[in-house]
Amino acid sequence: MIEKSELINIIEGIAPPCLEAEWDNSGMQIEPAANVIGRILIALEVTPDVISEAKSGEYDLIIVHHPLFFGRGDALGAKGKNILQSDPVGRYVWRLLAEPPSPVGVFAAHTTFDAAEGGLCDEMGRLIGLAPWEDEDPSPDLIDEFSYIAPFARIWCFPEPVDLAGAFARVRSALGTGADIRVSGKPSRNVMKIMTVCGGGGEAIPFAVRTGCSLLITGDIRQHEWRLAEAEGLALIDAGHYYTERPFAALFAKRLAEKMGPKGVVVDVSTEILQPYASPQQAKAE
Repeated sequence: MIEKSELINIIEGIAPPCLEAEWDNSGMQIEPAANVIGRILIALEVTPDVISEAKSGEYDLIIVHHPLFFGRGDALGAKGKNILQSDPVGRYVWRLLAEPPSPVGVFAAHTTFDAAEGGLCDEMGRLIGLAPWEDEDPSPDLIDEFSYIAPFARIWCFPEPVDLAGAFARVRSALGTGADIRVSGKPSRNVMKIMTVCGGGGEAIPFAVRTGCSLLITGDIRQHEWRLAEAEGLALIDAGHYYTERPFAALFAKRLAEKMGPKGVVVDVSTEILQPYASPQQAKAE
């Protein structure tokens, strides 16, 4: 068991609040009722199935990547002002607090964990088998110009020469995308300097171009962004928002268990981490 205040300090050491993007809403979403926490479930986001899992497993807290309340008022109908049965997030909150056997809290580590040292952006490159690019770093002026995306971008290279076709195969295998992956660029083109951005990183295209990258690996590329990259001579691999962020739960659970030490706290990875638009058989997390 661990005191709630101590647990929050540990979580914020792993995902520092100072790294939060200005548009984000990381941090405590629903504070647990108990002052002592014994069971923690780690998931990618709150869904009806994750809530059911948390209730049946009698967890005190769910730690997720995607915030329950996102502030913009456009995700899941949540407006951030009311808890209503007429919107999905309102129904989630009612279930989390009122459904037996006991209330369940929610904490989000979103951009705070994306940008953190050893966080999700670093893990994406590690999984693909990339090595840090060591020749030169972007200038402070360039980082300031692209401050909206630079904290979440990493610059890498493969340990040995690889063409775009080889890079595509490695990303598909490492992230487990199957056929749910897209690419643009000449397959035989050598890719030397590579930028990665977890989740939706189409906004990083100008930053990748200005830093001299030949390939950007990210997710959620939109039509006009494909054309922009084509015009700039930048190869793209769109591995999907879900697949670039799916490693969150296992990675955060590992980091949390390491930081807490032997306190007798149960930390489990959710079994309900699913691609929203694929079949359960296709998308179930490994």
